[in-house]
Amino acid sequence: MKALSLIIIMISSFCLSIKAQDTSTEKKDGQQLSELLKSDYNKFFNLEEKSREKAGENSKIHYKTGGFQEFVDIYISIDKSEKIIGAELKVKREWMKGANLGFAKDVVKSFIGEFAHDKKHSKPLVDKIWQFGNDEEPELKDINLTGCFNVFIGKTMGFSYEQDGQMMKYNNLKLDGGGYVFAVNLMKV
Repeated sequence: MKALSLIIIMISSFCLSIKAQDTSTEKKDGQQLSELLKSDYNKFFNLEEKSREKAGENSKIHYKTGGFQEFVDIYISIDKSEKIIGAELKVKREWMKGANLGFAKDVVKSFIGEFAHDKKHSKPLVDKIWQFGNDEEPELKDINLTGCFNVFIGKTMGFSYEQDGQMMKYNNLKLDGGGYVFAVNLMKV
């Protein structure tokens, strides 16, 4: 009984220490890579660098998440001062269903929530993805966010738009060996 009480206290303490996701209009434009690596996002997903390639003065870093590594890839583009100029998420479609759907929704909504410059604009999409399949699934009123969501659910193959200095690209890409990957690419323009 004492062990159970201790576990409940530890879980409660942990939950109270987690910061609420920032939904202000403050932009992440120019966030340093070092800030991302210290963030709650990285603490939760435990990003592990797999490779780094140079493209002129910029670099593209390939990360794998701590879990589900065979299904999730994250690419962070940085400039020479290590400011984040873009982020891309690729999730294998075969994994985005059944028992794994909850994990896939968490990965996708967290990625958008972390890397979208305009948090307030993207929040309805983040909420819609998180609630997908539930009775409380909210309606989207923004045609751009609806276009992105339609790609997420597999209704369309691609949609992109520019918002607040950032290009948002959502695609279902066919893999060479068969199958598809859902991709979100958020790049500074």
